[in-house]
Amino acid sequence: MQRLPKILMSVALVAVSISGLAAQDSRSQPKLTTQHTNENGASITTIKLEPILIQHDDATKSYTLLSASVAYDANSTKSKSIALSFHSRSPHCRFSNESNLLLILDNDQITVTHGTKESGDGALWVFGEREGKLCNESCSVFLSEQTFRRITTSKHVEARLGSVTFLLDDAALKALRYFAGHITNSAV
Repeated sequence: MQRLPKILMSVALVAVSISGLAAQDSRSQPKLTTQHTNENGASITTIKLEPILIQHDDATKSYTLLSASVAYDANSTKSKSIALSFHSRSPHCRFSNESNLLLILDNDQITVTHGTKESGDGALWVFGEREGKLCNESCSVFLSEQTFRRITTSKHVEARLGSVTFLLDDAALKALRYFAGHITNSAV
């Protein structure tokens, strides 16, 4: 009879371990949310790539997340604008609202400034505020379909905002490609 509680505890530990592994597998697939609405006769589709971890430092308890979104009229042939966002939480504020965003795509570079270019790239937005001992920061940029396509077809992608560099690893690029594959009526 004394062995029954030990056996039940062992079974419970195995079940918790298996559920933890299942949760890890579900995280390997990027998560998207899709919403369809009608506004003033336009059928609007919004697709969001849920934030994914691209940098972390256990010692300082800092991290950076990447997310993406697009909203478009499903019946329109107009080019879509994709929002790419970086969200950071760290002991020190690192994002400069005075800097441009430099995208390094394999052997090519694209500089995105605060103003919109003819290509549709631009509208760079940077915000940061302290919350206790940590700094919460966001950097978002609107990209044309063509630039987003170049990101998703590149093998090496870096984003530089002032002195901060984000290297998009294989998992981040896979998530962006998965997101791009769900944008309908698009050449992305």
